[in-house]
Amino acid sequence: ITWVTGVQTCALRSLLRAKGWIVPNYALPPTVETVEILRVVVREQMNEDLVERLVTDLIEVRSFPSSSLRRGLIGCR
Repeated sequence: ITWVTGVQTCALRSLLRAKGWIVPNYALPPTVETVEILRVVVREQMNEDLVERLVTDLIEVRSFPSSSLRRGLIGCR
C-alpha cells in the first residue's frame, strides 16, 4: 500500500493502535534512511474475518485527513 507522502509512519501506527492493532514502524538502514515502513505480522491462526477487519482498518486509516497527520495532530511517541 502506498501511503500519503509526507506523513510519518508513527502517526499511522498510532491510528492503527487505537483500533487494536500492533503495527510497528521502522526506519530502514542508512543507505535508505528516508524510507519508513510498517510491519504487519499475520499469525497462522488469523481467520478471514480478522483479515477483512485489518484491511478495512488500513483503508480507513489511510483515508484519515493527511493534513491532520502532517500537522502533528496524531502524536508520535
